[in-house]
Order: sequence, then structure tokens, then C-alpha cells
Amino acid sequence: MKLLTHNFVSSRFLKEVKNGYPLKLVAKTVKTNEVEMNEDFIVNIIQKCDYTALLSALKDLNEEVSLPEILPEDVENHPEILKELHRVLFCIDIVEGELVCPETGRSFPIRQGIPNLLAEDAETEPLFCTSYIRCMEELEIKQHECLEFDKSIRPLESHKCAIQKWEKKLELTTLHMRRTELARDCAQKSMIDAGIAESTISETERQQCMTTREVLEATLNSKQNRMENCRVETRDLHSVCSSLAKCCPLAQDCKQSTKEIMEQIYTGRQQLNALHDKCLD
Repeated sequence: MKLLTHNFVSSRFLKEVKNGYPLKLVAKTVKTNEVEMNEDFIVNIIQKCDYTALLSALKDLNEEVSLPEILPEDVENHPEILKELHRVLFCIDIVEGELVCPETGRSFPIRQGIPNLLAEDAETEPLFCTSYIRCMEELEIKQHECLEFDKSIRPLESHKCAIQKWEKKLELTTLHMRRTELARDCAQKSMIDAGIAESTISETERQQCMTTREVLEATLNSKQNRMENCRVETRDLHSVCSSLAKCCPLAQDCKQSTKEIMEQIYTGRQQLNALHDKCLD
């Protein structure tokens, strides 16, 4: 579990909890990954994060950092801060440990990098929905990397048709990224029902889904984090997330939330195909 994920989870779903944020981190196994830095993405995502909660998590981990107590408003003009934010948000990975509610002291396990906030609430731990949400988080990050990479390879101005296709591809990538965000958020909001929902999965389906979870871990561990490979890695992640969606009933229930944007994606694909034909003429 990355600290970026930790920054967005709480125990507010518990009836006796008023705030439940931030959750205290008790880490047993922590590893550090090499991830290619994307400054624009860091500038955008840090605006959505609770910076105080991030500093609190770093103290829980006894992590030495060179971050200020207050984040400057013009953080984009501070390359050293951006570099450190990249390291703590994306490179630190809590593999085993637990999250502790600050109000009740109740703990939630982190196993194989996946936090389980409902282990005591459901007869069946929501393994597949937590894996699905994690997959979608990783997919969104990879889609953003691809978008920034594609922006950097603009065709020559003289190739008007190529520019039109390039712009349409950027538009489609942005739509796909938004669709990923909507689907993930919808499933996240319904996680309180995940354990019960997964209990309806047959034993045969459960075995298949366990295999898919293993594929997710293998896919994440094999990432090279190189810009030129982002399309292949995005395709592979999308395939795994789609398989996990079939294992998480919440994902099926959330299809309505992405219906409108899927129609926009379908229209955009048609327009891109039309541009391909036009450029051949």
C-alpha cells in the first residue's frame, strides 16, 4: 500500500466513529520501489491530498524526510520538494502491517500491500474488491503517465492530419482516465457492502478470482516504470482490472456511474477511426 492510498482512507464508516482520520500506520514490512517521476502529476495529486495526514503517516513509519511543515502554495516551483513528495507518495510501499482507527483503536490488516478495512465486519473478507480498487488506482497512475508522455511527442505542425489524430488520442486517454477514477470512487464508496457482496461468489469463481489476484501482483511487480512502455503496461493493467471487476460485485453495480463517459469514449473512437481513414486518402 502506497502512502498515496493511505491518505484517502479512513474509518468513518464505523458507526461509533466521527472522524476516523488519519489512520495510524503500523508497518511490519516496508519496501522501496523505483518509480519514474512525473512532476505534473505530483503537483496535481498533492492538491487532493491531506498534507498534515501525510506527515503524520511518515512519522508513524519513522521515515526521515526533507519536507516542510507547511506546503508552499507554489510547490511547482520547488523541485526538491516535488522530488521528495514523489519518493514518499509513490516509492514507499507498505507490504505487511495494519491501520489503526485513532478513535476506537480498532485495527485493520494490510496483507500483500492491500488494506482490508472490513475484515471484522463481514463473513468473507472483501479480497477481490480491495484488489480491484488497488488495480484501478495503479491504472489511473499509469494512464496519467501515458498522457504526459503522449503530450511530449507532438507531431510536426506541417502534418495537420497527424496532429488531429494526436489531439483525439489525448482526448481519449483523458476520458479513459476519468472513467477509471469514477469506477474506482464508486466501488470505494460502497466498500462497506463488499464482504457481503463477495460472499455470493461461487467456489469455482472464487478460485478463478484468486488466480486473477496473483496475476495483479505479478503485473505490478514486473512494471518497468519506463515512459516508452506505458502503453503496454496500461493495456496489461486494464486487462487485469477488467478481470477483477468480474470478481467484485460492487464494480458491476457501478457500471451506471460510468455509462455517460463510456458513450463519450465510444464516440471518440469512432471519430479517431474516421481520422485514420481521412489520413489515408
